[in-house]
Amino acid sequence: MPSSGTPAARAATVTASDRPTSVTDDASPWSTTIRAAAIVRASVPSGSTSRRANRLARAFIRSSNVIVVSHASVHANLVHSGAIRQYYAAVERVSVIGFGRFGRFWSELLARRYEVVATSRRAIDDLPAGVRQVDLDEAAAAPIVFLCVAISAFEPVVRRLAPLMADGVTLVDTCSVKLHPSTVMERLAPPRSGLIATHPMFGPDSATKRADRPPIVTWPLRDPHRRYDALCRAFDRLGLRVVEMTPDRHDAEAARTQGVTHLIGRALAQMRMDRSPIATLGYERLVSVMEQTNNDPLQLFLDLQRYNPYTKRMRTELKRAFDAVESSLNDGVDPPNPSW
Repeated sequence: MPSSGTPAARAATVTASDRPTSVTDDASPWSTTIRAAAIVRASVPSGSTSRRANRLARAFIRSSNVIVVSHASVHANLVHSGAIRQYYAAVERVSVIGFGRFGRFWSELLARRYEVVATSRRAIDDLPAGVRQVDLDEAAAAPIVFLCVAISAFEPVVRRLAPLMADGVTLVDTCSVKLHPSTVMERLAPPRSGLIATHPMFGPDSATKRADRPPIVTWPLRDPHRRYDALCRAFDRLGLRVVEMTPDRHDAEAARTQGVTHLIGRALAQMRMDRSPIATLGYERLVSVMEQTNNDPLQLFLDLQRYNPYTKRMRTELKRAFDAVESSLNDGVDPPNPSW
């Protein structure tokens, strides 16, 4: 048992007054706050710790009872140990699970701010700069894990991932619907994990064609590690416009803003619409919608329609609107405005 004056003893004796809800250091945009029960107050200078004190410090860092703040705050009041430095190296790393067309695009974007590791069922020969392929175990240990998988594959992936997730991981979905993945994460993810729902309202094709800041919908489902605000700031610095919205409201609005677009695009493809030398600007825009939506995987279209609880109503209203327009051609009566 260490004597009461040693750094190890000071680290081991934590009083009730040392139990704040959280500690935040704004000196670094990448600072992270872990909700904790105690601060280890061991004024141990870097390079001079005893082996015993260092081992104890690492044990405290691994436990849930320690607050860890950013580099700027780790000096006289917190243990300077290899465990802390190792954790700090990790907090700027994120993983991307699913390296399809969108996963690759998302990894390239994140690599502007983070060290990115990615995992895929296949070997990736042409990895983007700043992205490294790893196995699922290593990807699951990243502080922030982005899921970039098909909506229909989301639940099986989370079931496989959950047992591999380390304490302190924040899981972030990027699905085009929000109620389904949110429910799945809340039901299957480890109870101490953070959960953030996001939907980048753009993709590989549309991102470069926007003149404004592309929007990304975000919502904190569970944020015990206080990463939500920092992540939103990161999105902002990446040039995105953060729009906070509940999963239910997102799906209700996306059924129209996205669901209608993809439905019309697929319908136009069935008509074999093509470019024309006498096309009007409106027609050209319709062809662009068709080309953009059909460049996405068919599975995305099917999942958008099947996993959003509001799209069935949207399709009913759209069909009713078409029927009303068709009837007006036969009856000579202006079609009524469809109700929503």
